[in-house]
This record gives sequence, structure tokens and C-alpha cells, in this order.
Amino acid sequence: FTVLVVHMKADAAVASYDRRARAARVLKDYLDDRADTEPVLVIGDWNDDLDTSQTRGWISPYAPFVDDADRYLFPTEVFSPRDLRTHVAVRVPLDHHLATRAAARRYLRGSAEILRPDRYIPDFAETTSDHY
Repeated sequence: FTVLVVHMKADAAVASYDRRARAARVLKDYLDDRADTEPVLVIGDWNDDLDTSQTRGWISPYAPFVDDADRYLFPTEVFSPRDLRTHVAVRVPLDHHLATRAAARRYLRGSAEILRPDRYIPDFAETTSDHY
């Protein structure tokens, strides 16, 4: 496996959305040649949701991946329609995992879950992270 860790531009402003969308296009261009043969996981803080953007009225900057379901799978996509948060303060999932088709073959469907360390680490958001 190859694992890439991303931290996309935060904020709901249009300029931030544009940076995420540009980064997503570059990432997809890079992965398209590898999707069928190389098991690649892209994990991290995508700073946006998959079914719609946190930038009000805009589609997800990651729609090119979501729409290319033959080559890519977001196991975390199941969190989006239910707005299951992965961040202490933001009501939509911002953290995601993307798998190329070669990696997705090994994914156990339905096994993605959000772990909530804030339930057992006192003052989690102040002492540890603002992401679950």
C-alpha cells in the first residue's frame, strides 16, 4: 500500500474552496494512472464534505472522485448524507479516506466508523485535537 496524507485548505470562503478544488484536480490527475493497479489510500483532513461543500451552494470539490466510482471509493462517504461529524465544531464530516480501485478491493464494506476520543479524553478539543 501507498498511503498519502492530506491536509486541504480550511475555511468555507470561495478562495479556500478554489484551493481545495485545484488540489483535488492535481491529486486526481496523479492517481488516475495508478487507480487500477496500485493500492493507494489518501487519508486526512480534506476540510470539506463529499455530498456538498461547506462553501454554501457549491458542489463538493471532491465530486470528480465521487463521480468516478469505477476507480475510487470513499469509505467515509457514508457519513456525508447523515452529516456525521468528524470535527469538534463543524457539523459535517471533513475527514475522509479515499481508496483507489486496487485498494478498495480489500475494503470490508460497511466497516468505516468515526471513533470519538472526546468521550473518554477529558478536554479533548483543548488538549488533543479538534478532529476525531
